[in-house]
Amino acid sequence: MHLTLVMRRGAEGALVNLGGDIRVRGRGPSGEWRLRIQHPDGPDLPGVAEVTLAQGGLCTSGTNRRRWVRGDGTEVHHLIDPSTGLPTDAPVAQVSVIAPRAWLAEALTKAVILVGPDDAAPLLARHRAAAVAVTTDGTVVRIS
Repeated sequence: MHLTLVMRRGAEGALVNLGGDIRVRGRGPSGEWRLRIQHPDGPDLPGVAEVTLAQGGLCTSGTNRRRWVRGDGTEVHHLIDPSTGLPTDAPVAQVSVIAPRAWLAEALTKAVILVGPDDAAPLLARHRAAAVAVTTDGTVVRIS
């Protein structure tokens, strides 16, 4: 909605960033929008990838930020595996997805974490999306 209003008022392009979930449309300051995917361990480390985007969304989710310790001392995170009802134990620290729409990119980040980078390609292809995953051992995996 916000992008539509901005474009109607004559902008060549716009970027909306809501807590790291990004939607772009049109031209950026130097053509396509160049976006850096932050390292899962923080912004002070080099980014894991840089992507260009002319239209669509880039969203990132991970198991490294929203964490807490249960009463029994177990550390858990917020991404729940629907088959177990427990936080997923997938060896993925972070997934960033580029998709035609930001809401779709956001939903696909969770799905890629749950199925794992090795099995995510058909799901992403079905939605004309691509992803960059960082495994818990720090390996960066591009999925398209």
